[in-house]
Amino acid sequence: MGKWNCVVQRGESVPTVINVSSIFRYLTYVSRNQNKFSELEVCEIGIVGELSPTHYGPLCSKLCPEYCSGPCDLETGNCTYGCANGWIGDKCELGPLCIEPNSKNLTTNCSPEIYQVYPASGPVNGGTLLTISGNYLGNNNDSIAIDIGGVKCNNVTVTTPYTELTCVIGTYNATKTTGIFVSVNANRYSDLNATYFTFKDPKIFNFSPKKGILSGNTTVAIKGQYIDFEGQNRYTIYFCDGVFCIECSESQTIFSLQNPHIKCKTGISSEPRNMTQLNIVIDGLTELTLNETFQYLPDPTFNISTKIPKALQSGGVTFTIRGDGFNNVGSITVERVDNPCDVPEDTSTECETPPRLKNQPNNQRIDVHFDGVTIQFPIEYVEDPTFEMFQGIVLYDKESSIEIEGRSILNVARREDYHINID
Repeated sequence: MGKWNCVVQRGESVPTVINVSSIFRYLTYVSRNQNKFSELEVCEIGIVGELSPTHYGPLCSKLCPEYCSGPCDLETGNCTYGCANGWIGDKCELGPLCIEPNSKNLTTNCSPEIYQVYPASGPVNGGTLLTISGNYLGNNNDSIAIDIGGVKCNNVTVTTPYTELTCVIGTYNATKTTGIFVSVNANRYSDLNATYFTFKDPKIFNFSPKKGILSGNTTVAIKGQYIDFEGQNRYTIYFCDGVFCIECSESQTIFSLQNPHIKCKTGISSEPRNMTQLNIVIDGLTELTLNETFQYLPDPTFNISTKIPKALQSGGVTFTIRGDGFNNVGSITVERVDNPCDVPEDTSTECETPPRLKNQPNNQRIDVHFDGVTIQFPIEYVEDPTFEMFQGIVLYDKESSIEIEGRSILNVARREDYHINID
């Protein structure tokens, strides 16, 4: 069983020779003296084995190719020292019976094999760029034909000789979605039962929010049916007003049976506008439109006080920024803080301070992001409070007061900010 991190020796010093039987990626030495400084990673180490490595990849989870002559590359699995018994290829994937000996392009005589088609779905209008992996898939000069679910896949390009190619699926007009047919020269592969690719008819229903600021970068969630296609660069999204369009750059596709949606970030507008139509193009051929309005509103303005708020070094202190137009912003966030700021009214927002940056002065400026607008807000960090332990057992009668002592207790917090629970 492969491990990311394997502790193989515990002692006061690192021995000269360590015998291991595990497969691991990182070797860590743990001292007998257990404290926070005792564990370290051994970064430079020579490893010698009596047997050739037989695995590669993350966690050494994949077997080296069968016909490698010696060990394979630990990351790629390529046969570093060549192939045995006449096999060829980076992973010795082409056998001696499958090669045309007089062909400069190593034309294969074996039937192709299909392992995977990616992505697994696309619009019925086609245009999806598919990556097909397998074996004996030919080279660039070979005659290659591909049919998936009764639809021809065009513009075939071999990206890795014999093992990977790409093609663009056509329009779905067949009566089935199962099956694949691949022909490489005179060699053929056919599987009529398995589903390699599914055609879907996407629709869009709505989006939110319906407004954002001129500086853009507002995150818009677009909901619909069959719109959660996996893969990069498959969507082009625009908001239009009948005169021109502003792109909303795809940022995330949410895969969900109940709530599939796309997230995009709005572009910049030079002036306030009502964009009356949402346009989405998928894989270059499928265009979806929704006649709903997205408003571009003025950027927020700020009234920064000359009084610098104080914050604990560990962060988490609430501070207020005042101004105007905060309700126009989709999300207000502070660097290194997970929770977004609250907006109780259009003229103010309440945020949490991040922890103090180490090796920096106590007076720091933190970035606060109002979608596409960023301001630097001044903060003065003070010491965190510390509390003294009670000496012995304190008897509590539920009426008398208990005195709690410590240091810097009121540096930032007021008395009413404390909430004390007794268990």
